[in-house]
Amino acid sequence: MRKRKVSASAALGMAEADFGSTESISLENNEEAAVKFDELSLQKLTRETSFVTLSKAFLAVQKVRVGCDVGLAHLVKHGKTDSDREELRDRAKELEQWISRRLKDRITAHPTYPWWSRIEGISHLTMARVIGFIDGFGCFYEVGDALIPNDGKVRCPITVTIFDEEENPIGEKQMVWVEGIERLTTASKAKKYAGLVPGQEQEKGKKLSYNKKLKTTLWRLAVYSFLMKNGKYHDFYTMYKEHMLQRLTGRGIKILPTPKGKFCRVCNTEVEVKQAKYCPDCKSELGKKEEPEGIIWQGHFHMMCQRKMISLFVIHLWSVYREALGLPVREPYPAEYLGHQQIIRAWDMVDK
Repeated sequence: MRKRKVSASAALGMAEADFGSTESISLENNEEAAVKFDELSLQKLTRETSFVTLSKAFLAVQKVRVGCDVGLAHLVKHGKTDSDREELRDRAKELEQWISRRLKDRITAHPTYPWWSRIEGISHLTMARVIGFIDGFGCFYEVGDALIPNDGKVRCPITVTIFDEEENPIGEKQMVWVEGIERLTTASKAKKYAGLVPGQEQEKGKKLSYNKKLKTTLWRLAVYSFLMKNGKYHDFYTMYKEHMLQRLTGRGIKILPTPKGKFCRVCNTEVEVKQAKYCPDCKSELGKKEEPEGIIWQGHFHMMCQRKMISLFVIHLWSVYREALGLPVREPYPAEYLGHQQIIRAWDMVDK
């Protein structure tokens, strides 16, 4: 049986690390260790691949490089400079380019590459990030956990040794690793993980039910790739937009231009200053003007259709990924439950 030692730093999402041999503590025979183990969420234990690590590192290094660029730009406006910040930017840029090259090499060997590489407008680096977020969804489960997918795959238990922040062993447990795409057993779960299910709003003080970075990357893919290229996903967006326009207007709903500025719910007035965050009169936080009954703003309508296009892409990526790994793939909901015959398949959307 394989044995894996996982530190608390790895539990916080850092790269996988191996440690030297050390005396392990049985959870069954040590009540104090068992309590400490329970305090560590099993969902945070990781066995991420180097591909996932590179994807995370790229975002971190890019953030450093962009921060240096912005800071130096402000200094230039005041006739100043910072040699340390310039060197940090140059080194971060060099590392960012190295990671980009390595990710490009890795992504071309990915089982989904033969599909998405034939879609107009998709870059290797963008897909490396998307797939990196999906693979990063993998986690450990306790042996016999009901949440382990019943997909016919044989998963060997791994002995996981837990370490505290000081690298002292506090316990050992049998765990089963499940990859990210394996956890997403249905297309609906893939959409939910990407934050594409209606109602998944970000609320203050509450934990997100989706991967925010994946959602952001997918929206950028839509705006800067699909909608800027005349590919089949752009054609789907146009077709769906016309379909929804006829459907909504047929129900008497009007599509009107989005009002400029923001809205104060306390004063019940519209604030023309678009960049304002608080009402100049009552100082309460401003929000978007709510849609009256029977009216949908054009901006809302556009985002609705764009989300439909992204959802279609996520469903297609999910199906291609699972099929390539020999995992079961269910029919789309409209085909399985509603009896629809005309279903847009993943390979129907390739452009070249």
